[in-house]
Amino acid sequence: MLAVAISKDSQCFAAVGLEQQLRIRQLETGKLRRSLKGNCAALSVAFSPDSQILATGGYDGTIRLWNVTTGQEIGKLEGHGDRVSSVIFSPDNKTLISGSWDKTVRVWEIDTQQPISTLTGHLDAVLTVAVSPDRKTIISGGADYSMNLWQILG
Repeated sequence: MLAVAISKDSQCFAAVGLEQQLRIRQLETGKLRRSLKGNCAALSVAFSPDSQILATGGYDGTIRLWNVTTGQEIGKLEGHGDRVSSVIFSPDNKTLISGSWDKTVRVWEIDTQQPISTLTGHLDAVLTVAVSPDRKTIISGGADYSMNLWQILG
């Protein structure tokens, strides 16, 4: 497996592997709930706080948004110049934060599917991102052995 995530309502989990199949399964039973169609070459997955949207960060530098109930792709966020290695939703469900091999962290507005800001400072790929519960701080970790704290959300 390359990436796994559990929905915030603990009803299901998503997993993507080397075969590039994105599957959503029941958490309690492991039963297949949905196999998503489309570009599923993902390195990272995350559920929105309301468990309605699944975000995938892809090898192609895009972030795909999926409707968990229907399995349909509902958005494509473009802007990274390389693989998207990490995605996470803010706790208020308004923004998505992504980290990429292009050495940047990007903050996206979910409603408009547009970038709010691009954060630079890593000398190598950004491998992981996290956001504080109050939405005020983003932490990113990179292949350059650094960790950056960003005070940008409010």
